Amino acid sequence: MILFNPQVKLVVYADSQSYEITGLYMDFEIKASTDKEPNKAKISVYNLSEKTRNLFSDSHQAIEFYAGYGDNTVLIFSGETSNALNEKSGTEWRTDIYAGAGLKSYETKYFSKTYAKGSDVKQIFKDMASAYGMASYIEEPLFETKLLGSVTYAGRVKDVLTKACQNHGMSWSVQRGVLEIIEDGNFLIAQPTAIVLSPSSGMIGAPSITNRSTKGGKNKKAVRIVSLLNPDITPGRLIQIDSTQTIYSGGDLYKKPKNQKRVVTNADGIYIAQRLRYYGNNYGGPFQVEIEADLK
Repeated sequence: MILFNPQVKLVVYADSQSYEITGLYMDFEIKASTDKEPNKAKISVYNLSEKTRNLFSDSHQAIEFYAGYGDNTVLIFSGETSNALNEKSGTEWRTDIYAGAGLKSYETKYFSKTYAKGSDVKQIFKDMASAYGMASYIEEPLFETKLLGSVTYAGRVKDVLTKACQNHGMSWSVQRGVLEIIEDGNFLIAQPTAIVLSPSSGMIGAPSITNRSTKGGKNKKAVRIVSLLNPDITPGRLIQIDSTQTIYSGGDLYKKPKNQKRVVTNADGIYIAQRLRYYGNNYGGPFQVEIEADLK
């Protein structure tokens, strides 16, 4: 991928139509992870017309945000607005748009169904995904495919999905408009090729490596990398680190370090991206992604 001439595009769906916003200055910060909580976005657009600003007046307004280089922009966020604020300074308007991925379904959708002994586990996930109301990608559990006894799931879809995943060693999240249900702790099997991150492919500085506490209380090797924004990197995707130097920070990567000893080591290997932060702007500032990943 050629990483120059950064471009962005915002699409808003209103009044049964789609409206593309391009050619304006935009700042963005998008946080995406393999967690079930909705991915979040804050997108600031400068000098929208009054008519376009009014497109964001309704709650749960569907939006899409694309980023890339040259003529190739890729969807990196799809969701619904939670708020939009307009501020004027002199003659300049700034519109701050806040949104969550699958936010409306996360807050409002319910599910209730009883399954008999012998029911297909994947069908349960299909039914819940259908109730969630969006496209889905479901990987089959690797061990149990049939229920060993009857079970009833009732409540908000987000809660019954979480319960079903706990029962069958799966996890779920919403990524770019798709409800993904995959084996807990595994990478996205649909994308088995690791994306190589090295100084020659956009890596910025040296990775930092440490141990992270997992759900089971065990420590797992983890790494944080900063790179020029590569829209192909998503939560659950494999990345391959090819770096000449790594800074070992010690402790928990997800907590602020306190007087930790730092030594030089190497982090080369295959990792699973867990948490991403895409951030920057399209007018000469940063255009980057910060990645937190677990060793495969």
